[in-house]
Amino acid sequence: MIRTSYQKYKFLLFFLLFIVAIGFFAGLYYNYRLDNSLKNNIFDCFFDLIDRKKVLNANWYHLSIISFVPIFSYILIGPFFSVFALFYEGFSAGMMFSLFFGKKTLKGLVYVIIYTISAKLIFLALLLGMTIISFKIFKNILKKHKMQDYYLKMYAIFKCNIAFMLLATLNEILLVPILNRLCCYFSFLIL
Repeated sequence: MIRTSYQKYKFLLFFLLFIVAIGFFAGLYYNYRLDNSLKNNIFDCFFDLIDRKKVLNANWYHLSIISFVPIFSYILIGPFFSVFALFYEGFSAGMMFSLFFGKKTLKGLVYVIIYTISAKLIFLALLLGMTIISFKIFKNILKKHKMQDYYLKMYAIFKCNIAFMLLATLNEILLVPILNRLCCYFSFLIL
């Protein structure tokens, strides 16, 4: 089932990954063009979070994004909202890579890879799944066939939405505190 779903949405998946890559390179470029005083201010704010041992909080922003994408899909703006969220996540990852590599070179690069994997990778996988579901909802709303088939498809998609929201909740409640300790443990790289 996963293989057929992958084959069916391969172009969409590559398009969404391309959006994340564009966001990443835009973040790199934006940080390159940013004034040094602003870079120092961002870096100091991040150090303040490390001092409070809260590098990764239970990020309810992520949970709300995962929750709103399917809801917005029923009013036909979900796919656009989720593509923007993917661009933003790529942009913030690119900006973090550029900032830490510029300030701490190789040690900063190692730390930001650990931070990005722990903070963004799981969320990006969930968001990619929700975006594909959002496009399914969008497509089903635009072309209604028989009402009974329509309701069955929407019910199946609704069950997938609930599963993704539960995964996002488990990620934020269980995994984020563990990954927070990991990021604080490796903070010696940038201090």
